[in-house]
Amino acid sequence: MNIFRKLFGRNKKLEKTPFDFIAAVKRRDLPALVTNLASDTSSSSLTAIPYTREDIINDLDVLESLHVTCGLTEEEFIAAATSKMLHFPHRETLNYLSSHGYVSPSVDRLIYLSTYMHTMETLKKYTSIGIKKFQVRSCGDERVCSVCSKQDKKIHLVSKAVIGKTAPPFCESCRCIILPIWGKQ
Repeated sequence: MNIFRKLFGRNKKLEKTPFDFIAAVKRRDLPALVTNLASDTSSSSLTAIPYTREDIINDLDVLESLHVTCGLTEEEFIAAATSKMLHFPHRETLNYLSSHGYVSPSVDRLIYLSTYMHTMETLKKYTSIGIKKFQVRSCGDERVCSVCSKQDKKIHLVSKAVIGKTAPPFCESCRCIILPIWGKQ
């Protein structure tokens, strides 16, 4: 689908900054993405992560689904794409965006979007390998809210998972994850 092109078109501001890859994301221009992702990860404190054409396509699908389900602003989309595709930690993503003149969402909003993307990907993987059930786990620390602590250790069917109700994120600063239930299901 060409939802990125329909929603945003070609943004000249993006093409004149290190965010060329975002313009390529919006166009689904795989050769440009491969080139930009290979060169742009050097500015991260992380070691470059092998990033295949299939990984890029999967990430584009996740970003597209996230945009459709969450109704992202352009700033949120750029932050989510930067975090996802450049493999930056949350604070580094926000610093990177800020240093290039972009208005960033809050750290909590970026954590929420990252959790949402991770849950979508995980549920898709569980379905593809035949996992039938999952367990929700909170971080178990003093920052866990009452909504997330109520979900902790609950078991749900993958086929009936609903993000926000039976799968994270449950709140704006949700750090919950889902784990597969192995064995007899």
